[in-house]
Amino acid sequence: MAALPDSNPESLAYRPHDPQNLIAFNHFYNLDYNRAVQEFEQVLAKHPDDPFAVNHLLTATLFRELYRMGVLNTGEYANDTFISAAHRPADPKIKRQINDLVNRALQLEEKRLAANANDVEALYARGVTRAQFATYTALIERAWFSALRNAVGARRDHERVLELSPSTTEAKLIVGAHNYVVGNLPWGVKAMPLSGPSMRSWIQPPEKEPATAPQGGRASQRDSHRAGMMIWPPNSSPKDALNESTPVMAPTMTRQ
Repeated sequence: MAALPDSNPESLAYRPHDPQNLIAFNHFYNLDYNRAVQEFEQVLAKHPDDPFAVNHLLTATLFRELYRMGVLNTGEYANDTFISAAHRPADPKIKRQINDLVNRALQLEEKRLAANANDVEALYARGVTRAQFATYTALIERAWFSALRNAVGARRDHERVLELSPSTTEAKLIVGAHNYVVGNLPWGVKAMPLSGPSMRSWIQPPEKEPATAPQGGRASQRDSHRAGMMIWPPNSSPKDALNESTPVMAPTMTRQ
């Protein structure tokens, strides 16, 4: 099937169209997660059917819990200590909330994709949802292979976005981050999927051009910045994260 015309739709770059998003993002990047969650809840209340609004709240809720648990200590990701490091237990109520938000976002995205399988916005949003759920399953549930499956799903969604709309460069971050993480997996893990073609696709990087930092619209770049937070130190600014030359290994990547 031929790709759609090369475009970077404004609706993708500024979703949802709400000035309160900027306020919420400013709180988020200043680690004021409580206020960010409150702001994103208000945005979602005004845009209940927008998967981007759901993903924003999902991300803020997830990172607030990771921060409370002590999981965002970047020193642990310089080696394998994040696997065995002890953290505060996750709040069961927040875990349910995260899962509810993931399901809500996926329902909205799948509904749009059922109507149009080449809906770039819905594909992009679903990739973000899957990437955030990969972070959740890895860092909270410690379900590593489940996280890998979700990460692969996120990569495939954003590869499809790039096929349909090559100028949507913000989609390259998840693809590139996934390839970086897979490249750092232990050889034992890499060898396990070789038992079948479907399993092999978990860790086989695509033969495409290297991923580059996003150059798209504001909201999409903010989503990409959040994805980089699981690769680069979270106390760096979004700009620093995208320009950082020495990434920190994390078990998965995410970005909305």
